[in-house]
Formats: sequence, structure tokens, C-alpha cells
Amino acid sequence: MKRKVIGIIIIIIGCYLLFINTIFMLFQPVYIGYVVPVDPITYWTEWLMIYGWYTIPLAVAGFFLILIGRRYLIKKQE
Repeated sequence: MKRKVIGIIIIIIGCYLLFINTIFMLFQPVYIGYVVPVDPITYWTEWLMIYGWYTIPLAVAGFFLILIGRRYLIKKQE
């Protein structure tokens, strides 16, 4: 029972980091000075420099937390 609760909590945290946090960060506006860039390549380059450097590692960490939580749920009690 205790392992299942820990596994579910880890999965919830992992889902937040992988899905919800990533979606919130994808829709953050990127400003260069006071102007939003119209060119898609410039926009994504600026997004990667401003938000991407910590959004991508958090999404990867969320994925691994989901895998770890899944192992807690599936692993047999001995």
C-alpha cells in the first residue's frame, strides 16, 4: 500500500513536469525589446534561449519520474 502511494505521487509530479509545465512554457510570449518577433525561426530561437534551457530538462525529468513511479506500482511486494 505504501509503495503504491509513493508511486502515484511520483507519477503525478512527473505528469505535471512533462505535460502541464511544458504546455505553460510553450505559450509564454517572447519579447525582443518591446516587440514580439514575427519570424518563426527568430521566435523559437529566442524561446529556446529564454525558456527552453530549463523547460526541456524538466520535461525529461518528468518522463523519468513517470517511469520510476510506474516501477513502484508494478513491482511485486516480497
